[in-house]
Amino acid sequence: RQGGGRVAQVFSQMDLKSILDAQLRSRHASAAAMNTSVSNSSGATSAPVVESGEEAAAIVAQCHDSIGVLGARSVTHTELRSALGAVRRVLDATPFGLSSHQVPSDDKLVKIIVDGYETAAAKLEPLYATLEAELAQRGVALDRLKVVTMVAAGGCPFREYGMGDSLEQGVQMQLSMALNHGIVFDFVPVTFSDFNSHIVSLGVGVACALLAKLRARESGRVKMDGVMFACKGTLAAALAARAFVEEADGDSRLALMGLGTDLTQGFEDMDEETAKACRARLNIVAMNSLQDTNVGHGDATVTSLQARAARAGGTAVFVDVEARLQEFGKFGNPEHGWYPAAFRRKCCSAVKATILDELGTLVGASPCDVTATGSASEDGREAALPAPPVPTPPVSAAEKLSRRVDYDGPARSRQGPLMLNGLLKQAGQLNHVETKVTLLKDFVGNEMFVAE
Repeated sequence: RQGGGRVAQVFSQMDLKSILDAQLRSRHASAAAMNTSVSNSSGATSAPVVESGEEAAAIVAQCHDSIGVLGARSVTHTELRSALGAVRRVLDATPFGLSSHQVPSDDKLVKIIVDGYETAAAKLEPLYATLEAELAQRGVALDRLKVVTMVAAGGCPFREYGMGDSLEQGVQMQLSMALNHGIVFDFVPVTFSDFNSHIVSLGVGVACALLAKLRARESGRVKMDGVMFACKGTLAAALAARAFVEEADGDSRLALMGLGTDLTQGFEDMDEETAKACRARLNIVAMNSLQDTNVGHGDATVTSLQARAARAGGTAVFVDVEARLQEFGKFGNPEHGWYPAAFRRKCCSAVKATILDELGTLVGASPCDVTATGSASEDGREAALPAPPVPTPPVSAAEKLSRRVDYDGPARSRQGPLMLNGLLKQAGQLNHVETKVTLLKDFVGNEMFVAE
């Protein structure tokens, strides 16, 4: 018992964080050694991504003053690697630095980002080319719009606005937003799964792309008026924002819009000097549902989130979903899925407008009132958008029963309970129907399941 007391005394004098850090480093070092052994035994090698001088020069010289090039990669490999150094330093200053040994190498992260842009080009290039043509017909150029870069994770509507399978939907969503709110989205086109569903790796990889773009913005090469993120994308936005703050000068600022986030990832654990610097450079809006239990609910949660946002340079905005349940259809309170539902369900269009209005205010955007020839007109702006569906009047249960179409086969009154025999006799006249295959996700009502 006396020996145990001496051991306890020794451990009480040590830094607990150092002990945990050493244990974590040892465990991940062993895992890395095992992974290296497996890779070497299989003969697999990972060559670094190489970009020629001509390719890098072409990217730097590319004119990013038109909507059509928003889907292209606007930063070089060298710029991504440089940004990674700054992002990793910020990561080490946060509690997430304990997981830094799980983050892939710089070469691997650069390859993921570059591959993401190359893969997404098949969807994004025709999307922005079509969008540019549609807006040109209405006299709208990029200089009239605010460009917000979206982090493609955490339930952000990246599929709805261009990274999904429907080009038509992406163009319509972007066009509607551009005309009604003066905003267009571009993307860092990598998702949670590209980083093996590791949130810190996602944070570092996406943050390096954001920071590289912000540096290009400061040099006048890229138009980037804000960043939109949600939930799992919070760490990426925080790392990029804090690295930006460290090196920003003049009156440069950054607007950030977060959905379904409590701002604990990367924004909370800051010393007062860092927080003061963030308040001088960042404009943050954290938008949440009052009834989202994933973030927390009640007066205590509202107060703590408002204080956290204010300390980092922003404000917390809340949507009373319970008071607007009729706008979410028949599914009830979607909890954390409230903001994916806003962009996915037609019945939630008013909630989507609330979000985009808040984003527009944050980045200083305004609607584009245009006609097909480019002159200002409210009618022209509305004509550019798809016509809203005509509401169907409600039908009572009694009316539904009265409208039923009964089987009217031959001699029905004589068949009675043996009517199936009559149907079987007509089987030769029936057309073959192929079995319909329905994916499991189509039965899942959880919006976040679909979003991720």
